[in-house]
Amino acid sequence: MDRPPTPLGGGEKTAVRTAPPPLRPGQSANSPPPSPRHLPDWAAFGRRSALAIVVALAIVARLVRYAVDFPIWGDEAFVACSLLARDLAGLLQPLEFEMVVPLGWLLPTGWLVERLGGSTLVLRLPALLAGLAALLLFAGLARRLLPRRTALLAVAWFGGSYYLIRHSAEVKPYAFDLLAGVLLYDAALRIVRCEPRAWLRFALLGALASWCSYPAIFVASGAGLAAALLQATPRFAPTRQAAPGLIACHPDMRSRSLHAPALLALALVAASFAAMYLAFGHAQQWSEERIADARHWDDHFLPLAEPWRWPWWLLRELTGNLLAYPNGGPAFGSSATFLLVVAGAVAWWRRGRRAELLLLLAPLAPMLAASALRKYPFGGSARIALHLAIPICLLAASGVAGLAERVARWRGMRAATRSMERRPLVLAKRRAQAAATLLLAAFAIGSAVRDVAKPWKTRQDRNHRAAFAWLEEQVQPGDVVALFGRFEDGAADGAPSDATADAPLDATTGASADDHHSARASPDLRGWRGSAGRLRYELLLLARRRGVTLRFAPEPATLAREPSHGALWSVTYRDNEAPFPDAVHEQWQAELTATFGPPLEQRPFVIGGASPDPATGSARQEQIEFVRRRGGSDR
Repeated sequence: MDRPPTPLGGGEKTAVRTAPPPLRPGQSANSPPPSPRHLPDWAAFGRRSALAIVVALAIVARLVRYAVDFPIWGDEAFVACSLLARDLAGLLQPLEFEMVVPLGWLLPTGWLVERLGGSTLVLRLPALLAGLAALLLFAGLARRLLPRRTALLAVAWFGGSYYLIRHSAEVKPYAFDLLAGVLLYDAALRIVRCEPRAWLRFALLGALASWCSYPAIFVASGAGLAAALLQATPRFAPTRQAAPGLIACHPDMRSRSLHAPALLALALVAASFAAMYLAFGHAQQWSEERIADARHWDDHFLPLAEPWRWPWWLLRELTGNLLAYPNGGPAFGSSATFLLVVAGAVAWWRRGRRAELLLLLAPLAPMLAASALRKYPFGGSARIALHLAIPICLLAASGVAGLAERVARWRGMRAATRSMERRPLVLAKRRAQAAATLLLAAFAIGSAVRDVAKPWKTRQDRNHRAAFAWLEEQVQPGDVVALFGRFEDGAADGAPSDATADAPLDATTGASADDHHSARASPDLRGWRGSAGRLRYELLLLARRRGVTLRFAPEPATLAREPSHGALWSVTYRDNEAPFPDAVHEQWQAELTATFGPPLEQRPFVIGGASPDPATGSARQEQIEFVRRRGGSDR
């Protein structure tokens, strides 16, 4: 049946008038209708706050690690000993225990020690500030390079990584390596985007970073040279699929040769690194004998004379601790991260982001060259190459995003038309990325919970701190603390109270000139690895806090001439993995008893040790014994 005609024409529907919405208080009939932008946009709020929440969780994880104040462990103590035993001028000399530390970290930390004391919280403060700054700068870099959700995933990856949290609260310069890497990568990417004065920024940062971080030269040389070559190569011009915010260089701004700003910037960076190395760094360079003695790093140099081993060696390094983000381990323990990085790199290459990809991976070339020359190990631990965390987290996040998209397509989430299949595909991809982001954010939360529940690296570190906390409560200003053992570097304690009234200190052994017999017979604690570093650090800190006088390997006759008005404390440290002269120690204690009288108090502490070796059945055990006698005018 035909529809009856209407005044608007046959078959057309009439317009239906609807009643206007009720007026709000204070609104007239001629006022414009409410705009949707005035209504709360909860989705936009969630998008903006998601990144802030992830960054906040990462900051909390770092602050918790710092606040629980882990007991100092061996590698930290090796560096801390020089900071406590020397003034700023003394830090310019080769450090104790042959430590390799850049001047740009050493002097600010030493300045803090002079003014705030030598506690672990003071010593770790520069690393904390650098780690927090690197986190915030990486978040900005990820937002400029990646789509919003992928950037959020990359920041969660970076913020929840164990090594980046740990080294942001250590007496080590690794957090400075990370901060220098973020700054240099950002400056190099600005060159590719042809931003104004990008080369000037890169030159100044590269010249400064050479003094604050040894691995920074890998980023400065690799990324800098790559940026210069890419800027001179038209075929790597950005395409329409480039990252958000990427500014394509005008063709006239590109040349087929390196232009003056690039050459001047690279020359300034090279000159700054050469000046640093000649003035300071070469004295810290390990010899071949020292590398062989360490053993741990020897396998992580490129076997230059055996090229048939290169592929397997490189695969082993790239799937080991070098790529342990958010966590991993040696012997292919980081294979999943490696595969995601490869997937992300392939995705960047296919989408035309080849210039940025080559720039991110360029530092690998000078790293391999230094490894081949046996100047710097390529892998073995994430801490020696924290600058690689930047490309690893960016590419791994892109790999997860690409994998999520492929999984969504594989599951057959399609409809009959392209317009209908787009939404379920995007939703599945977003859900997969959100799940990965939440998982990585959980790493940051779990790190904070673990650090609160177990605020120490090893039980030995915890017990060692407890032993010296007891001693600190017992000693009084003016007491003398004598250690049965010696250190070959530096003076006895580096403090003004160390000088004796009638015997000059031996700069080699840290003993007075009258103590050579005991110094030769007592154990050389310097060779006792990290346990000796902890012991020396705690003694130096005790001298600073309590005003006691330290003596290393002293003769009892020399101690009898001490102008002391306090007690005499003898300290004996044993490690069953190192030879200990029991007969000499018994004779030394007997002479102390004959000179100062019998012990008034004797307190042994069992520090503990590692689990028994399955092959030998023996376990490492450390012990410390404190003995108090009358000393000086108390006798």
